[in-house]
Amino acid sequence: MTAKGRFPSPRDNNAPRFDKDEPTELVRFITEMEELFKEHNVTDAKDKMKKIVRYTDQRTEDQWKGFPSFDGTSWEKFKKELINSYPDAKETEKGSMRALEAISKRWEDLTSHNSDEIHELIRVFRGEVKKLEARKAVGKGVTSERELVSLFFRALSADFAERIKVSIDNEASMAYHADCALAKKNRDDLPEEPDFSSETHYTIKAVIRHATSLTDRSPVTSTLERRKGVKFEEKGIKSIKSEASDDLKMYIAQLRDIQQQNEKRIRDNEQRIKEAEQRNTALIERFMQEQRAQNQQGVPGNGYAAFRSQNTSNTHQNGAIGNFNGNNFGNSNFNRNPRPPRTFNDQGPGSCFYCKELGHAFAGCPTRLTHLDLGKVILDKSGMTRLPDGTTIPRFPEDKTMKDKVEDWHRNKEASANYQGWAREIGLAPSESPQITILTHKKTEDQDNFMNTRTNQYPNHKNEAGFD
Repeated sequence: MTAKGRFPSPRDNNAPRFDKDEPTELVRFITEMEELFKEHNVTDAKDKMKKIVRYTDQRTEDQWKGFPSFDGTSWEKFKKELINSYPDAKETEKGSMRALEAISKRWEDLTSHNSDEIHELIRVFRGEVKKLEARKAVGKGVTSERELVSLFFRALSADFAERIKVSIDNEASMAYHADCALAKKNRDDLPEEPDFSSETHYTIKAVIRHATSLTDRSPVTSTLERRKGVKFEEKGIKSIKSEASDDLKMYIAQLRDIQQQNEKRIRDNEQRIKEAEQRNTALIERFMQEQRAQNQQGVPGNGYAAFRSQNTSNTHQNGAIGNFNGNNFGNSNFNRNPRPPRTFNDQGPGSCFYCKELGHAFAGCPTRLTHLDLGKVILDKSGMTRLPDGTTIPRFPEDKTMKDKVEDWHRNKEASANYQGWAREIGLAPSESPQITILTHKKTEDQDNFMNTRTNQYPNHKNEAGFD
């Protein structure tokens, strides 16, 4: 083998180095040095020993040089003497029951839900058991399968250990019945039934495999996978222990948690609804108190009470059914004067006629288009913008934009509807609205009917001034 560059110096950052305070790392250190020897074609035992003692502190180097094997010519003897001088390193190399006992005492009552701890326990046991098996220590007086299983179960809860045993029993039982079915199919001798009363079939490898499966919630791989297509005979099959009890308990606990969360959410919603009802009740009471105060003081408002008081005064002034003199149609407040001409002085050049904002025209007004989308205004057959009930947008007051008038109309309509409902409940308004027509600049159906009747009765007056 050709050497690759110079041999690393002990002062190089990536060079291996032994720390006397970490004796368990000795085996790893020796392995790394042997890899360097192989890479740089160092084969002489004396060269290996001279190089390895330089990769530690001075005191440790002097100790290693004092080994009898250092003056010899066998690298293996020196390495064995070096490892034997550090008991922790010796146990690390061969596998230690002490390490297994320490890890089994570290935890207690672990369940399948303690995934991190279970996997750490499994990693330690796998590593140590592999070392013990490599030197054939299992079953040779050093330890036994039963002792290893007992150490593993010591860290688990009794229920989890029992679940592992049940899982192993189920696998063995199903494998036995599968072998029986396969033997009957092939007309072979039936296999011997396993002795489930003995715990000899609880090997450390089987325990670790089933513990991993139960922790990860994955199915256990078994000999059944290579027996696909074999049908089981129900006759003679023994009852298999159930593994569903713990899963069922966990599922019930999850359902209880969900139920408690739902109950808490319902209670919170009920509390919010109750608070909202209290706020609404307080607003209604305050509104009713204000209305009662206005009615007692005789202050006309904008609602039904003001309309009633105004209608009553007009009735007293004009008689029970009104005084139809001239063209006032019983309304003494009817205005014969024509409307003043509409002024457009307050609309600057380039401003929108709907919202009086600059930068766009009436047809492309964003506010108007939004009102159309929300149903606050509609378009009639001729394309005119009107209120939802089909009436034109009022011209007055002229100091307000069409947008403001539309929004005022909706606010007044909502307030009037709310007040009518409350007024009926407390007896301030009759159950049905009075059939009274308020004359405006727009002709109504009642006004048209009245004009037709008056024309038929008094033909000489059919050219009288009509409604505005």
